[in-house]
Amino acid sequence: MVALEVFLAMKWKLNDSLFIEFGSIVVFYW
Repeated sequence: MVALEVFLAMKWKLNDSLFIEFGSIVVFYW
């Protein structure tokens, strides 16, 4: 599921900071 979340995050990469925060949240969440 992590790969899917990361892929979606990259697809919705609007802001670098937001992308980094989302990625960190996903890593910590999973």
